[in-house]
Amino acid sequence: MHGSFDLQKIEYVEQCMCKRSSRQDMFDCVRMWEKEVHGRVKREQALLEKEQRKNVYVKALEMRDKERNDLKAIEEK
Repeated sequence: MHGSFDLQKIEYVEQCMCKRSSRQDMFDCVRMWEKEVHGRVKREQALLEKEQRKNVYVKALEMRDKERNDLKAIEEK
């Protein structure tokens, strides 16, 4: 996976450099790539955390329903 990531970075910088010419522009392109990746990582992390919170909530609802069913079964006896 790391190799694929490096290839994506190289392609991004090459595309960026097609529109630019100086060495400083290359560093700007690299910084833009790093910002883009950082933003993507933050979005993916936020989605993961949201999914984890949802899973905890669903698990709590399942436990609550099980307890209710257990209480109903005890009351019916």
